[in-house]
Amino acid sequence: MKASEWEECFRRRFLPSWTRWKQNSWRETFTKVLHRVWHRSHTSCTTDESWTKYVVLNRSGSANELEAASRSFNSLVIFNEMKLQNNLAHLETRIRLVVSFQDVRIIALGVLNRPRTSLTVNRNARILLHPPGVEGCENRRISDDDASVNNSPETSSDQMHGNYGAPRFQPAYDRLTHPLPSHSHRNYPFYTSGGGDKRWIGSGSFEEEGLDWVGGLMLTAQLVGPHTRDSSAGPLALQDVDLVVGPGRSQFASFTWQDLLVIAPWMEEMITKFINGQGLGI
Repeated sequence: MKASEWEECFRRRFLPSWTRWKQNSWRETFTKVLHRVWHRSHTSCTTDESWTKYVVLNRSGSANELEAASRSFNSLVIFNEMKLQNNLAHLETRIRLVVSFQDVRIIALGVLNRPRTSLTVNRNARILLHPPGVEGCENRRISDDDASVNNSPETSSDQMHGNYGAPRFQPAYDRLTHPLPSHSHRNYPFYTSGGGDKRWIGSGSFEEEGLDWVGGLMLTAQLVGPHTRDSSAGPLALQDVDLVVGPGRSQFASFTWQDLLVIAPWMEEMITKFINGQGLGI
């Protein structure tokens, strides 16, 4: 294949931030990264990536790109510490699969609650998981011929932004192709029927049982191995703790600003401040 075709293969398969591994030709880069992903998903070796980056959406509207040692990286441990710092340790951790790709899937860890005041509500957490104007209903499928969609002007503020006001803009969405989602999320960011797309539960006033996302929302990239997608029995399979506990669910890769703004470009207008490393944003 031509160099441009190898580049297309790379960008369709891998997260955009992984272009940092390119040193020579696109063909060599593609094969090396493919082997790297296989090696990381089958072993605990972290010599090629000592630090794993992740993103936190703060309730204030800002966001932080943080990192932790890859050898001991544990999304639940990190998020439990976040909960402790924000006086949310008594609340259950809720986990959602944002989107799944061939080699990696993006996981969000947060907390749902019925707060006494809207000041603790994380509006951006809901907007990331439930793009304004996109509904998760089996009877409102998007056809494979649709390339993009605009929000209807009749969309209510409740649908657009919870009960706390609508976004300042009317975003347009294009089906994600670079990287290309797995079949379970083939229509992303639109809803994909079939049971794999569980970014939010319910709809309207019954969405998430009427609860709101509070505190910070952690976003990380989980490497997909041979058993990562194996689900446990029960109605909540591949949801919450089942997403990060069990065989093939302990290996992670870096998730950066570049990756966030590719899988959720509408968030660029919603995040008030991008903070590299620790900083005010709680």
